Amino acid sequence: MSKFSCMRYVPLLLACLGCIACGVAAAQEIKDCTDTGVVSANAQGFVEAATGVVTAAIGNGPNCPVAKDQTIINDTIITTGEKSTVTLRFADGQGFSLPENSVFHVVHYFFDENDIAKSSAVFKLLKGGLSAVTGLIVQKNKEAFKLEAGGTPIKIGN
Repeated sequence: MSKFSCMRYVPLLLACLGCIACGVAAAQEIKDCTDTGVVSANAQGFVEAATGVVTAAIGNGPNCPVAKDQTIINDTIITTGEKSTVTLRFADGQGFSLPENSVFHVVHYFFDENDIAKSSAVFKLLKGGLSAVTGLIVQKNKEAFKLEAGGTPIKIGN
């Protein structure tokens, strides 16, 4: 095969490499989203119910649509739109319901059912409102649970 006959494959090779590069770039842009929302590994919480426009982002990642039964991981920010609500449930039994136009940050959540004393949770309500039900972490160690609203810590009473 001559050098010139091989050259006719160069455009095809470049086109293939371009497609691969575009596919990788597209995958990197949406790496945190799936058809039903945020990709989750080591999840310890989930979306129990969602109505209207509810989105989630991991850290500074893209906002993704949220669906029922979708899992939640650390550093997830959940936003409800107008006429929208979401209910979140966590492994220790605690739950949060967010009304419309709310923004809630799951800063850190870790639950070890075999050693609850090692468990901890940190949440921030950045905007809007919420209803909360505490779980085993609060029952066993109130100091391991932190909830902040508008920069103000919310104390859990006896």
